[in-house]
Amino acid sequence: MLHFLICDDHALMRQALESTIRMHWPRAKISIATDFESAQRLSISDVDLCICDLKMPGADPINGLKKIVSSNGPKRTIAISGSCDQSTINAVLALGVHGLFDKSLDGNVLETAIRTVLEGGTFYPAACNPEKDSVRSNALLSSGTQKLTSKQVLILKCLGAGKSNKEIAKELNIAPSTVKFHVDSILERLNAKNRAEAVSKFLSRSVS
Repeated sequence: MLHFLICDDHALMRQALESTIRMHWPRAKISIATDFESAQRLSISDVDLCICDLKMPGADPINGLKKIVSSNGPKRTIAISGSCDQSTINAVLALGVHGLFDKSLDGNVLETAIRTVLEGGTFYPAACNPEKDSVRSNALLSSGTQKLTSKQVLILKCLGAGKSNKEIAKELNIAPSTVKFHVDSILERLNAKNRAEAVSKFLSRSVS
């Protein structure tokens, strides 16, 4: 049974996060923290994923998150923020978290972010990670997260069959916006200019 730790001092955001988790992982255990002090106390070894707001009472954003990450408690960590300015991105990446979720993103993408991180990948929306950001590139390379997730491999196979985003969404029972996000991520991770090139590169790597 998966154990999630939701850390946010805003009730509406906590409810949104919990609702998403309950919808896709109905049997999951969910713990709640409303400040950094309780978040650190609840950051225990059986927490599979900690979703932590950067702005909570008890500590400044980066130091508060750093204590949670360095506690060796949660197996994976996603930071959430109302803004993804470059200084925040760099600071969060330096802590070694597995994702950064911008609250302004479509709600359908939240499930994608959680699932991607649980599957061993990282989630940094395109708007939050310009290709020119060398810090991000080094972090991705050093942590071995250039690999595609199992969901992205399925989507690539669908792309190879010539299916549209709507057809893929229907087949995999996910939102078209989620498919679009995955396709954008696939193109970036494979350094491909378009869908056809992505399929070609993936097939050549698989054969080799």
